Amino acid sequence: MSKIGQFQFPHVDDVEFSGGIEFDFFVFPELVESDNAYDFEYQEGGDDEVPLQSEEDRLWWPITPEEPILDPAILSELDCIADQLEVTRWQQMDVLVEDNTLADGASLGGDPTARFVRTWRRKQRGKNKEEFWYRRSRLVASEFNELCVRDDLYSPASNHIVERLVPALCLSNAFSKSHVLGALDISDAYLQVPQEVPRRISILDDETQSGLVNNRRLPGQRDGSRRWFEHFSSFLLSRLNLSPCLEQPALFKIPEADGGGALLMHVDDVLFVLDEKYLLQKFMPAIRETFKASMEYAPRTGGSFSFLKRLHVLEAGYSQLHTYAENKRIKQAYDLYSQHSKPPRVHATQRRPMSSRPKIRLSP
Repeated sequence: MSKIGQFQFPHVDDVEFSGGIEFDFFVFPELVESDNAYDFEYQEGGDDEVPLQSEEDRLWWPITPEEPILDPAILSELDCIADQLEVTRWQQMDVLVEDNTLADGASLGGDPTARFVRTWRRKQRGKNKEEFWYRRSRLVASEFNELCVRDDLYSPASNHIVERLVPALCLSNAFSKSHVLGALDISDAYLQVPQEVPRRISILDDETQSGLVNNRRLPGQRDGSRRWFEHFSSFLLSRLNLSPCLEQPALFKIPEADGGGALLMHVDDVLFVLDEKYLLQKFMPAIRETFKASMEYAPRTGGSFSFLKRLHVLEAGYSQLHTYAENKRIKQAYDLYSQHSKPPRVHATQRRPMSSRPKIRLSP
């Protein structure tokens, strides 16, 4: 009998794991760079390519191994477009509204401030799900610790041990052969949570948009993570009848009537082991009734999905699991270090061949 906290799971087959579960920690292979990196226009749908003239289409750029490097003037134009699209989208979602009747926020400590955070993101587009670089802008609140002690900020989240344990149970036959491993990503998670006290937002880098009132939680608010966890976990308990783990509150058990399984929350990312029929016929329809979410899972014939910036690749029959870490953050740290000093060197004794990469194996 396998156990996580007070959860008890079915019997793990008494077999020898000679190959074991293998976690490979090395980066993705580099993508092949295109000769015409930015000389292209794209339109979704249709066989004939027609140049697109809308401003939003300027934010999409062909995929390359590195993020696009543009002229500062062009990049500034793209950021203005992305900023306006984000504000318009939030107004359509009723996150930001115009309200001239709202009282002055001086009695509440003044109006909160916010800034736009602009980044390049890999996104899929079109019927063929082709990957592109997309210039994205997000409005992030600036809420600082004003030397006050608050006890309402703790938010349960997964830890690295449990993130490994859940897949290990799945590959160790702790669940039935119909269970699959996958991940769920909730879009605009914080924006789903109502703001108890609506406040007027002062946007520091766009005075024309200042004065809007936020009805929902914004990224950057200190209690945003906790409020989101309470919001989503209450949905899981009431709508899907899941049971939380006392020792690991971010871990939930699926009812036996629905095939059993486990679900692990990490802010707005979710790792799950669910019966495939339950996943497709009950779980995801319930999720999509309330949230905008994307889901990936690896079928028993083999496949892959991403969770917390790591690509998880499962072999056929769930015989092995390989994880590949994203190299973007490593490269950013390397480039930043190189700007102020010599590039870091790796001593010959610190280099390890691929055959000696870290592995984790299960034994009965």
